[in-house]
Amino acid sequence: MLNVTMEFTANRLQLTADGHAGYARVGEDIVCAAASCLISTLMLALNAQLGRESDIYFDDPRDAPLTIDCGPSTEDMPGAKMIFRTVACGLEALAFKYPENVGFELREN
Repeated sequence: MLNVTMEFTANRLQLTADGHAGYARVGEDIVCAAASCLISTLMLALNAQLGRESDIYFDDPRDAPLTIDCGPSTEDMPGAKMIFRTVACGLEALAFKYPENVGFELREN
């Protein structure tokens, strides 16, 4: 099972993904492909919106668990949070459709 957690605090936004969807064989797993696409979109959108000078940390995508850790400025927080929330909608829908393959949790502190 692929477990994805997003956590929002006052100063940080974080996504952690661990495991494998296990819907089909590697290279043919549409559930894994969908999750990978959403998570890649999160990384690309954060870089496009915030730029390299922002406090964004991306693990090597081959590492497990994968972590995206973002500490945007106060000015950039609303845009960064909107990007995270948009991707959260897709991940939540994926977890709803494939509950045996994807777990998703959003925590707000």
